[in-house]
Amino acid sequence: MTTLSSSNDARREFHSRRLLAGWVAAVLLPLAAAASASAQGVTVPGPWGAIVDHDKPLEFGSDAERATYLRRLAMRAISAHFRSVEAVVTYGAKAAPGETANDARALVDEAAALSFLFAERTPSAAGKPGAREEIWLQPDKFARHVEGFRVATAKLAATIASGSGVADALVGVRHECLACHQSYRQTAAAR
Repeated sequence: MTTLSSSNDARREFHSRRLLAGWVAAVLLPLAAAASASAQGVTVPGPWGAIVDHDKPLEFGSDAERATYLRRLAMRAISAHFRSVEAVVTYGAKAAPGETANDARALVDEAAALSFLFAERTPSAAGKPGAREEIWLQPDKFARHVEGFRVATAKLAATIASGSGVADALVGVRHECLACHQSYRQTAAAR
């Protein structure tokens, strides 16, 4: 049993490192692009030739802004994976073979990295959407929310693999998302 446990620990560490590498790339790539930006945009070389990306490179004034940006991207990724599973399970969309299982595994990986995303104290400004200050003022309660999400995503992945109880497991993940957001996410109208 210890071999299986250390194998799972190694797998979790690999996925966490992979997610961290992706997040670092998501933050550093726009910064690198900003350095080479021209007045017309950023030139992106590749097999289709040099293509100009007209999106303005992002500018961040602080590490807190970078951390918030990264966290928002991760939350969007969580939402996209959840909604993809929901489209198949709830609405009967036809997914490519293995796609739903891949989305569920991605949710498990994202859940494992949630604590990291909130390590730096970066609450949203008053009247702005985002993380509430209470995340950092109530670390034990927030940790329970993160653990609940981790357990729910693992259950979802297991039910997809077994083919039984998927709809209920999906509701469980949704409940964990909403419970945490109710406590710790402010909308623009909040405060």
